[in-house]
Amino acid sequence: MVQTQVLLRAGDPLYELGMPVMHRMEDRFWVQTMIALAQRLGVADPAVRTRSVVMDPKRQWRRAGNVWHNAMARSVLQTVVPPRRNGKDRQDQPPAR
Repeated sequence: MVQTQVLLRAGDPLYELGMPVMHRMEDRFWVQTMIALAQRLGVADPAVRTRSVVMDPKRQWRRAGNVWHNAMARSVLQTVVPPRRNGKDRQDQPPAR
């Protein structure tokens, strides 16, 4: 028998909105990992059981300031508003003649 325990907690309310999707993806990953491990150890037809427990259903609104450090939010922001560059940093333009 092999067991894993995974604890997930979002760092800000924005990530918490996506946690249901992230939990499903994480659960699927671990099921596939356990099946692969069992097959590697010679189990012909492995059975995997999962159980999810919500430890704290409340949103962490006190962590709202962490949205500034949220990689997803920063990526979206950079897509919408590209970072400013000064003239020295531009490598995509040919040199002036």
